[in-house]
Amino acid sequence: MKKIAAFVIVILIFSVTMSCSTLDLGTYNPKHIPKEDLVTLQIDSFCHIVQIDNYKVDTETSSGKKIIVKINPGVHTFFTKFNDLHTYTAIPMPVTAKFDKGNTYYLGYDINKQKVTYHIFLLVNNKKNKEVTGMPMENLIEMDILYSVFVEDPVKHGEPVKLENKDFTLVYKSDGIYTQTDKKSGTTVKGIYMFKNHDNTPNNIFSSVSSAADNFMIKVYLFNADAEITKKRGVKGSKNEIDYTAAHTVFLLINSTENEVIYQYEKPDKLKGTEIIFNIQK
Repeated sequence: MKKIAAFVIVILIFSVTMSCSTLDLGTYNPKHIPKEDLVTLQIDSFCHIVQIDNYKVDTETSSGKKIIVKINPGVHTFFTKFNDLHTYTAIPMPVTAKFDKGNTYYLGYDINKQKVTYHIFLLVNNKKNKEVTGMPMENLIEMDILYSVFVEDPVKHGEPVKLENKDFTLVYKSDGIYTQTDKKSGTTVKGIYMFKNHDNTPNNIFSSVSSAADNFMIKVYLFNADAEITKKRGVKGSKNEIDYTAAHTVFLLINSTENEVIYQYEKPDKLKGTEIIFNIQK
């Protein structure tokens, strides 16, 4: 009986060890940052990551295990679901933070009235030091300035701006007209474009950012050439306003440098959440 009991204890200890073990997701390093500069992110065992930025992952099979992933420094968004066997979220929610090189961070949660909120903390000596959740204001301001200097301002001063990738060429002209050429088919479409500061619309990757920061986020609206882009409002329809819902394509600016623009599709629905990267041609 003592041998059987001892065997059972060993099995129990082994089971507990396995259930509390760590799942190493490896490295997410699309920019090929040196290993010593990578960031370590620890993820709570009840938080399941389904997407890092535009990269699909699946940690739902790791229930009960703390997750570790190495990532390049910078701003990242983690699309996260939750399941602790009592509370479950079916729709992944974004949590965004800026990560500084060489540091270790922790992605955790709290629950209030069945609502799950995600938080990212800087760890110092394996203890929570400060919360870093959200898009830092300085990043948003820098992004806004760079986009204004290299995209919006040239257009305002009569210079067309040409954005290009392997699939498309997108040109913003100074008269409010854009052209987009599909390189594979050779077809070109023409229409009207508009830049607009973010309007606090929820359900995008920056939904956790404060409303003050929202003013620094830019959307691009592309309309068909023959689209009815205004609608009446006010008393007896006395005023015209832009009907942004008439746009066939909506881009949310998620990063901008002097050489590159990264948008995320908000429309059409079939591409919603997908990133598209353009080089700025000079």
